[in-house]
Amino acid sequence: MDIWFISIHISTLMIVLLLVDILKKYKKNNVHLIFLLMILCLFVWSIGRILEKYFLIYTGRMIEGFSYIYFTSIIFLPVCVLFAGLIIEGKKISYKHMLLIVPQVVSMVFLLTNHFHRLFIVVNTEYNSTSIYGFYFYIHSLISYIYIILGIYFMVRFSIKNSSLFSIKTMIILIGMLPVLLVNIIGTLNIFDMHFNSTPVAFVILTTCFYIANVKFEFFNLVPLAMGNIVNEISDCFVVVDTENVIIDFNEPLKKVFGNVIDIKRNIIISDIKPKYKGFYTHIQMIAELIKRSHDEKKTFFVDKHIEVENVFNRYFSIEVTPVIKKETVKGTIVLFKDITELKNTQSQLVAKEKLASLGQLTGGIAHSLKTPIASIGDSVELLDRYINEYDESIDEAAVTNEDHHEIAKDMKGCVKEIQFIINYMSEIISTVKNYSTDAQIGGSDRFSIKELKDTLLVLLNHELKRHNCKLNISLNIEDRILINGDIRNMLQVINVLISNAIESYSNKANGVVEFMVNLDSQDNIIISVKDFGKGIPLDIQNKLFNKMCTTKGIKGTGIGLYISKNIIEGEFNGKLTFESEEGIGSTFYIIIPGKNIERI
Repeated sequence: MDIWFISIHISTLMIVLLLVDILKKYKKNNVHLIFLLMILCLFVWSIGRILEKYFLIYTGRMIEGFSYIYFTSIIFLPVCVLFAGLIIEGKKISYKHMLLIVPQVVSMVFLLTNHFHRLFIVVNTEYNSTSIYGFYFYIHSLISYIYIILGIYFMVRFSIKNSSLFSIKTMIILIGMLPVLLVNIIGTLNIFDMHFNSTPVAFVILTTCFYIANVKFEFFNLVPLAMGNIVNEISDCFVVVDTENVIIDFNEPLKKVFGNVIDIKRNIIISDIKPKYKGFYTHIQMIAELIKRSHDEKKTFFVDKHIEVENVFNRYFSIEVTPVIKKETVKGTIVLFKDITELKNTQSQLVAKEKLASLGQLTGGIAHSLKTPIASIGDSVELLDRYINEYDESIDEAAVTNEDHHEIAKDMKGCVKEIQFIINYMSEIISTVKNYSTDAQIGGSDRFSIKELKDTLLVLLNHELKRHNCKLNISLNIEDRILINGDIRNMLQVINVLISNAIESYSNKANGVVEFMVNLDSQDNIIISVKDFGKGIPLDIQNKLFNKMCTTKGIKGTGIGLYISKNIIEGEFNGKLTFESEEGIGSTFYIIIPGKNIERI
C-alpha cells in the first residue's frame, strides 16, 4: 500500500471521529447542519476513493460507479463551504442563495450523463498527470474555487472581526486553508504530478482546523453570531474603543444615525473623526473626554446630550460610557448612544399639559378671587348712583339743609373709598398672578420670604380648596426676616403640585384637611411640609413616585408633576423632596431647604 492510500484511511477515520463527536456535543442549528454536510461530503468522497482502490487491487480494474460517488461529493462540497462562510458571517440564507446550488446541479447532470459526451471526465486515474478531463470540468472547477475562496474569506473575516488577524483561531483557520489552496492550484495548473487523494486529505485538514477552532476557541459559538445580528438590528448605537481611544468596532445603526454629519471609520483615534460640519467637533471632544474619565476612574458615566448641528441634525441622546475591565485593568471602552428624542418630545408635551392644568387651576383661583370684589364694586357703584340722584333732587328743595348736603357727600365719599380699597385689593391679586405666571428659569437669583409664599398661595389655591370642600391649615414657625434664595415662582409651582395632590387624595370627599407647615430645624434647614389625611400612596407606587410617567390619577394625571418638582427643589434650591405615606392614613411631603441656601436680614 502507498502513502496516499494510508492517508485516505487515516483521513476517513478522523472524519468518523469528528462526525461522532459533533453529533454528541451540538444541537441542530444552521451552522451545525452545514458543518455536518461538509463532513458528510468528505466522508462520501473518502469512502468512494477507498472502495475504488480496493476494487482496483482485487479486480485489477477501475469501477466508474465509484468515481461518480466521490465526484458527487466533490461537486457539492464547495457550495457547503460557501454556505458555512455565509452563515458564520451572520447572513440569513434565503431562497435567493439557493440559486448558488444551480451550477452544482448542472455539474451533477454533466457527471451522470458523462458516458454520453465525456465533457466532464475523459480519463480518470489516481494522478493528475495521467487524468484527462472534459471542457465542462474546468468550468465547474472555476466555480468551485470561487465558492471555496469566498466561503473561507467569510470565515476569516468573521474571525478577524470578532478577535483579530493574529488571534489563535484565525491562525488555525489560515493554516487549514493553505493545504486546500495549494493542492487545488497545483492540481489545476499541473505544476507537478499529484495523487488524487491529496485533495480530500487537504479538505480533512481544513475541516479539522475548523473543528479545533470551534471546540477550543468557540469559533462557531452562536452567541457572538447572535450578538452580531442583534447589535446591527437594535436601534441603539454603540462604538468600541481601545485604551488608546482607537475605534475598534461600531454597529450599523451608528453609521446610519451619524453618517451624514461625521465620517466614522475603524482603526482611527476617536478625536481624529472628521466632522462634516464644524459644529459637531465639540460633541466629539465631549465623548473623548468622557472616555478618558471612564478610563481614569474605572467607572461608568451617564449623560443626556442634545446634539444639534445646523439644520441637518437635531436629536437627544442618553449616552453611557462603560469601561471594559478585566483583572482590574481597563481593556477598552464601550460608548452607547440611546436615542431619546421621542421621549424628550413626549416629556415636553407632558410639561405643557401640566402647565395648562396649573393655568386652569390658576384661572379658577383668579376668577374666584375677583368675583367677590367685582360684585362689591357693583354694589358700591349702585349705591353711589342712588346718592347722586338723591343729591340732584335735593338741590331745589328748600327743606334740605347744608348739613343734609354734607351728609350725602359723606356717604358718596364712603362709596368711593370702598371702591378704591377693592381696586387696590384686585391690583394686588393681579400683581401676584402676574409674578407667578411670568416665565422663570431655574437658577434665578431672587429671594423671598415665607410670608410672601403664604400670601400668594392663599390667592392661588383659595378657589381650589373651596371647590373640593377642603380646609388649609397654615402653621409658620419661622422668622419673617429669613429669606430663601431662589425664584418664588418655582417654589410656588412645587407647593401648588403638593397641595393639589393632597386635596385630590380625599377623592372629592367633604371636609378634607391639608396642613401646610414651615419649621426651622436645629441645623438651620427650612422644613416645608404638606400633610393630608387621605387615602395614602400604594406601596408598589412609592418607590417610583418621582419617576417620569408615574401617576396614581389614571388618565387624569400626567405623571410628571412630582418629577418636575423634585428637579426644581434639587436643581434650584439645592434641597431635597421626600415623603412618608401609609395607605388609608395619609401622606406627608417634605421640602428640605439647606441652611446654606437661606439668608437673614
